[in-house]
Amino acid sequence: DAVVRNTAIYLARGVLPDGTRDILELWIEGTEGAKFWMKVFNDLKTRGVADMLIAVTDGLKGMPDMKTPPSKQELEALIAAMGMPVRDLLREKGTPYAVLKLDDPKWSDDELLDFILKHPILINRPIVVTPLGTKLCRPSEEVLEILPGPKLAPFTKEDGEMVVDDGRRRM
Repeated sequence: DAVVRNTAIYLARGVLPDGTRDILELWIEGTEGAKFWMKVFNDLKTRGVADMLIAVTDGLKGMPDMKTPPSKQELEALIAAMGMPVRDLLREKGTPYAVLKLDDPKWSDDELLDFILKHPILINRPIVVTPLGTKLCRPSEEVLEILPGPKLAPFTKEDGEMVVDDGRRRM
């Protein structure tokens, strides 16, 4: 039924000679390999891209590697920026949530943060930080609301679901 999948979001941003910037495409994929990258390069080529620079941005602020989870202060700042209760950040499936009985309302926000620090797998993610805001992006297309730039072309997620960007952005 409910399955947790690691999914990466790949973004191609174009910069014209006059300095104008634009998002060319957004891909949401569960895996990356030669076929995926060939599709990306072909998509970009059909858009008239003549030259490219590839930047690997693993470990972006807001999408931390769980080997080095955010500090308590960083978590508090992210939660405040999202305007959500600490409890809403908790991930249940595939975590010690049930064993620790974290559904019990007796736990204060401070105590819940202590549990998260001891068990970083409890952090529901991805949390994405952009100039337009901070958001827990589940489902993944929630990221569209805080992506800077124009409306994106419709795309298909790995599960076959079609996503249409309505162009609404936080200001």
